[in-house]
Amino acid sequence: MRFMKGTEVEVMDKRELPFESWKPAKIVKGNGHTYIIKYDNCAREGSLIANKVPRKMLRPRPPPMEQKSHNIGDIVEVFENYCWRLAEILGALSRNIVVVRLLGSSKEINVPLF
Repeated sequence: MRFMKGTEVEVMDKRELPFESWKPAKIVKGNGHTYIIKYDNCAREGSLIANKVPRKMLRPRPPPMEQKSHNIGDIVEVFENYCWRLAEILGALSRNIVVVRLLGSSKEINVPLF
């Protein structure tokens, strides 16, 4: 998939072991194989511009989803520390807030459902 200047994307970060995370960014320019991107308010990168991010490390931002019911044990992506990470739902605190455990970690966080 080719991305155009200004396209909002997510960039894979493999430093978050054992599972990667996805950071929101915008395409500054590219040639179809590599792209220069600017991260969106990422605490680690700030407004850093990263050169030569390969196309295989990018994905388009997903469209907004309709809210659906989630069950304990479901695997979801949560936005934590300016990154999208995989997590498992452990339980619900309220109708709109669930407790999740980040995969590959013992860290538990409370996240709102959208």
